[in-house]
Amino acid sequence: MVANDSIWPAATDPNSISSNFKANTTETDRLHVGDIKVDYQFPNGDRLFARESYQRRDLTAPSPGTRFIRIDDVNSAPRDHNTAIGYDHTFSQSMINTLRLGFNRFYTVTSGNDFQTQENQTLGIPNSVYPAFPATTGIANFEPGNIAVTGTQGWTDARRITNAYQLTDNFTMVFGKHTVTVGGDYRRLQASLTNADQNQSGEFDFSSDYTSSCVNQPNCATPSGGYPFASFLLGLPSSVKRGFVNTLPATRANLLAVYAQDDWRITEGLTLNLALRWDLITPPIDKANRRSNFNLQTGLLDMARDGNRSPNVDTYYGGYSPRVGFAYTPNHGLTAIRGAYGITHFPGNFGGMGGALERNYPFFQQFNVAQQTQYTPFATVAGEGLPGLTSPVISDNKIPPPPNTSVTAMPRNFQVDVATAWNVGIQQQLTQKSAFSLTYVGTKGTHLYRGRNIDVAQPGPGSLTTRRIYSSIAPNINDIEYRASDGKSIYHALQAQVTKATSYGLEGRIAYTWAKELDNTSIWNPLIDRLNWGVGINQAPDTPQSLIVTAIYELPFGRGRMFFSRTNGFVNTALGGWQFSTTTRAQSGMPLKFNAAYDNLNAGFTNRASITCPSVRVYGAPDRWFDTSCFTTPDLYQYGNSGYGRVRGPAYVNADLTLSKIFSLTEDTRLQVQADAFNLTNTPHYANPSTDCCTTNNSNFGKVTSTNGSPRQIQLGAHVNF
Repeated sequence: MVANDSIWPAATDPNSISSNFKANTTETDRLHVGDIKVDYQFPNGDRLFARESYQRRDLTAPSPGTRFIRIDDVNSAPRDHNTAIGYDHTFSQSMINTLRLGFNRFYTVTSGNDFQTQENQTLGIPNSVYPAFPATTGIANFEPGNIAVTGTQGWTDARRITNAYQLTDNFTMVFGKHTVTVGGDYRRLQASLTNADQNQSGEFDFSSDYTSSCVNQPNCATPSGGYPFASFLLGLPSSVKRGFVNTLPATRANLLAVYAQDDWRITEGLTLNLALRWDLITPPIDKANRRSNFNLQTGLLDMARDGNRSPNVDTYYGGYSPRVGFAYTPNHGLTAIRGAYGITHFPGNFGGMGGALERNYPFFQQFNVAQQTQYTPFATVAGEGLPGLTSPVISDNKIPPPPNTSVTAMPRNFQVDVATAWNVGIQQQLTQKSAFSLTYVGTKGTHLYRGRNIDVAQPGPGSLTTRRIYSSIAPNINDIEYRASDGKSIYHALQAQVTKATSYGLEGRIAYTWAKELDNTSIWNPLIDRLNWGVGINQAPDTPQSLIVTAIYELPFGRGRMFFSRTNGFVNTALGGWQFSTTTRAQSGMPLKFNAAYDNLNAGFTNRASITCPSVRVYGAPDRWFDTSCFTTPDLYQYGNSGYGRVRGPAYVNADLTLSKIFSLTEDTRLQVQADAFNLTNTPHYANPSTDCCTTNNSNFGKVTSTNGSPRQIQLGAHVNF
């Protein structure tokens, strides 16, 4: 693989040992969008409308250097459309009914740049390509340390389809001081997702274990030396992963909601909002019962069947969501005080509504072959190669998982996510054109979706095979993905905002947020859950401070303006009507997590680094973001104490500016010309520094080696509206 430049390109900077290849690639993105809408008003005042929107996109994302280098993007071809039909019926001046029918389709096919190549076979990797499974072509993900990863994202070379049918009806009646709305919403979801959780071309991970001083010494406490790339050159992986999609999923789910709301205007200055909603969100099923659930008592996979179509998962009927709010003004709107409290039930983005039991064995065959005895090689790339496709053995609707299978278990009492939100704020008019508001916002998340491998062991010596928690019922597997609704979060924020309506050609808004977010949804320790509690780093990153400034300024030139107000037509056309608009955003850096240099837990999950200083100094330089001397690898079989957020990454500051003008060509035709400057100040948007401890094992530790945004870009455009 390293004998020539066919996989990894030659360095463009041969004098550097890291970040030494630079290339400019051009993505081709063709987008076609179309909308059609019809409105009709009946003689009695009822209204009917129908709308169809269609989008076609073709994105080509080449890899830099060679087609075998992994990038964050993929080639994709979405074909999406949305249909809506609405009917509004007026019974009287105080009673109206709105009916909506909708259909939304998301369809896309993705592929990596190595798709349909035979590179794994060329490299001589056993069990690499299966002709009946085209996604097994290409090259595996080789991850040899600080070298560019090969292959493509594991979620690509796939088809994604989602159909959503929706029916909503609302009846509103006004009587006295009350405006009452009752209604219902029904949605039918259909989905099919054909990417495996593990790369179908395979994945080989490498560590320093097999080239360190501890190789073949399972109880070694302090390894020295070793390098992941050296282990790669020897062909000794630390883990081997591979997936097969042996089915065509057809997931189905129903979402039903009924609700009632009363907006009660008690006095001219006080309004009370009362509402109650009930949500029923059924567990997903498969059209052909192609689902299974790993049983933590028997060690077998229970297959779906009629009467148990979402195997061993019950429907949750407790989705009651009360809501209350108020608005009060003591002085006819100059001052407004508002507050609200409400509960919302909703399906998580991943793991609950889909991407779980339909992806279990034998329908998705996913394998994870990992080291069981510390510092002891267990396979070679050229010898054992990749895991192969297996044939399931079904007895009484149950299946024993084959060795090294990754399985998924979901508890019977799984339920959807719950968010409890509250806020109270005051808004004060400052002048006729400006206002100030100050609001406290809180949100508490409960029953949040979390997924983690629970088949791990307590830190200690010895082979993992017999020490794993579920080794007595499933001795041949090492990855039980437990997908439960046991996560929680808390968010507090103080939001301040100043707004200015248009006067003297200027309007704008300044918004500042001071916030704190804590959760346990980023799991590193599946044994001691309190160690997972900390500032958010994943789905809801903790961002202590955020500032957004927006402004639109009409330049004071041309007729009716401060300057050249009586100018002739040519000068007015050239100088008048121009406006600047700008958006500036600044926010705190994201919290960082620090992994230990090597696996010294021998427990089946990665340890955290330890911090030896009372506080870690942040230098803020790309080549030394923080004081790396404050970090060390914990003692043997001891957990690290670095937690989450002891150090933060680079802050984000960006300003965009637009200059635009609209020309009237005819009575019905307008031409808009526009110049956009993105990242006007050309401020570098640094990505987070490398946080894999420590300097002796990772030369990039504490260094920023990439950016998280584009340099200044200037774009010219024109739009014709007719």
